[in-house]
Amino acid sequence: MLTGSFDDYGTSPLASAATISFSVSVLDSLPTLSISGAHLAADFSVPQPGYADLSAAILHGGSLESIQLFSTNLGGVVTTVDEGQTSFTPSSELSVVVDDVDAFVSLGTVGISAIYQSFTVVPEPSTSLLIGLGLVGLGVAGNRRD
Repeated sequence: MLTGSFDDYGTSPLASAATISFSVSVLDSLPTLSISGAHLAADFSVPQPGYADLSAAILHGGSLESIQLFSTNLGGVVTTVDEGQTSFTPSSELSVVVDDVDAFVSLGTVGISAIYQSFTVVPEPSTSLLIGLGLVGLGVAGNRRD
């Protein structure tokens, strides 16, 4: 989870923006695992008419995936959690750029208080194949004893 706050205090008529980037990789001690999906969520607080949003670009193995999160207030107080997810070809590492972290209200404060991320980790296909072959071998060996 990325915590902190990204606040726009309404002192400028222009929207505020920020960029957060980080890398995710499988530990060297676990070389048989790959990352096959990403889930992002954000806590938005938009107490006045306005909006808060962000988009995440996920680069893995030469491919690009995108997740966009958004909250808007047309009147009243809005505090929401928006979330999105994507799946992709398993990769041992990926780069995430949370770009256009953006917020605007006419008066007051709007913010994104936390961005949560989680990643799906799966065994490499060759590992699954070896485990399957081992189970078949145990089954055959068990049948021969009977």
